[in-house]
Amino acid sequence: MDYTNNSDVVLVGFKLDFKEKKDVKEEVKTSLLEQIQQDVGLSDEQMEHFYDRPLEMYAKSEKNCKS
Repeated sequence: MDYTNNSDVVLVGFKLDFKEKKDVKEEVKTSLLEQIQQDVGLSDEQMEHFYDRPLEMYAKSEKNCKS
């Protein structure tokens, strides 16, 4: 994802919230969860509760700037 700041102000932080689309297919969700499990190294037991809930993700970033 790219973002260009065309304003006259300095951005020092942002927050993104992602929620599952209503029409996401189970195969896509399962594939994503399997990839997350592999990347993070979680057990099947640790992953169980993710399969019965909507996918969500949250990201936040802040930068300290000297004025």
